[in-house]
This record gives sequence, C-alpha cells and structure tokens, in this order.
Amino acid sequence: LSCDFPRPREHQREFPKIFSDFSLDRQAVARSQAKELLEARLSGLRFNADGADQRVTNREESAIGSKVKILVAPHEFSDSPHNFMNFYPDHYQWLRRLGHLAKAKNWDWYIKAHPQSSSLTLQVLEDFVTDFPSFTLLPPETTHQTLLRQQQITAAVTVTGTIGSEYPYLGIPVVHASANHPHSEYRFALTPSSREDYEDHISRLDSLESKIDSEELLEYWYMNTIYNRDFFFPWPFLPQRTLILLLRHRRFKRSAESKALISSFTKFI
Repeated sequence: LSCDFPRPREHQREFPKIFSDFSLDRQAVARSQAKELLEARLSGLRFNADGADQRVTNREESAIGSKVKILVAPHEFSDSPHNFMNFYPDHYQWLRRLGHLAKAKNWDWYIKAHPQSSSLTLQVLEDFVTDFPSFTLLPPETTHQTLLRQQQITAAVTVTGTIGSEYPYLGIPVVHASANHPHSEYRFALTPSSREDYEDHISRLDSLESKIDSEELLEYWYMNTIYNRDFFFPWPFLPQRTLILLLRHRRFKRSAESKALISSFTKFI
C-alpha cells in the first residue's frame, strides 16, 4: 500500500494502462485465453481453493411467475466485510438496506452465497431471508448456468463481487454498491457515484441496460485472472490458481517457484 494505492487491490486501476502497452498480437491472445476461461466459468465450472476445476451438479430450480428476477451476490461477513470504502459501512448493513429497498418492488429476489462460504455467512443469510421473505436463499452450489436457464435473471446486485465481471458478458447488468470495486475503471460495470445514486439504480433494476464492449471485459478478465499483477512481488507472475497452490502450506513444495515466492515475501517484508 502507498499514497498512490491506499486501498486493497488499488493496483487493479492500472490494468487498462498495462494492457494498452501490450502488442496487438499479445492483446489478441490474452482476450482469447480470457474468453475460454470466462465461458468455462459461466458454463458451470468453478475453481476451488486448491486450484482444481470441479463441475458442480446443476439443481433444477423452477422459475416463479413472470416477475423481474434479481440476483444478489453477497460477501463473507467474517472476511474484511468493510473493505474498499464502499457506500455502506460494511456488507451486512448493505444487505439489510437492500432488504428494505426491496419492499417497494414486487420482484423476485434471489441470494446465492459463494460455494465456499463460511457457516457464519450462511447463518447470517438464513436469518436475513427470515426477516425479508421476498428473498429466496439458493443452495451455494447452484451454478450460474442453472440460474440463467431456470430463473432468467433480469439484473444482479453486489458490492465488489466477481459477478460484476461475469454477467455483463451475457448482457445482464450488475450494479455495485461501491465506487472502488476491482473493475471500476471499466465501462462494463455499473458503478454509481454515491449511495443515493446506487439506491436510484436499485429502483430501476428492471429497466437498466448493459451496454458493454466485450473486448474490454475480456481484457479485465485476462488482467485479473491470468496476468494477476501484484505490485508487491517483483517476480514473473504466476496464474492465480498456481499462486494459491504455492501458498497452501500442506501442498508447498521446495521447487524453484516456491523459493522465488519465499524470496519475494522476504524482500517485501
């Protein structure tokens, strides 16, 4: 962190500039790689914590009526629930406020927690849907493929979730309750300027349009998922899942890459 990058992941604001410095050939290859990965993600593949791909079994969820259908992508309530200087003090207060805003709309609201959400987060969400019955809590392992086919999602809402760089690829608008989310520098993200502007967006979820440049979105996906630039570590950057493998203590091996990682940590400290 520094004066130029005062918040976590602030370096992601540099992604457009870094990508623009690539040769045209490299940009084309990068977008092709990102397209393959993103489409795999949306087809039902997810990348678990130890780097392995798993295909999650789809659950058939029946669409209810013909209402507007909004997907809410919440965050962990025990893992930095206040980061990024968002429009609300923390993710819990954001969700409660969304519950009250939803009362003004006769829409179907769905909440899908991350497949690896903690038991605390799942309990908070269960309590939330008890207080706000217009929300339906979906099984965490429900895939995007199932949601899009069965629920026919109209729009999505999150604070800083990765869904903001996934659903726009399919033409589904995603509204962020933050002006500092990881892809705020890109136009495919609906980034309100304030809490009031955000709540105005929420009132218009049934009429928002997602006008995106797919090449721009693939650029972000490459930079965030494959290039994974991190200013802390001045060494050849590894793909994110490889880095996670190295960081998992029980899988750590004394390879050249592992030694380079240790060296980078040591220099940084």
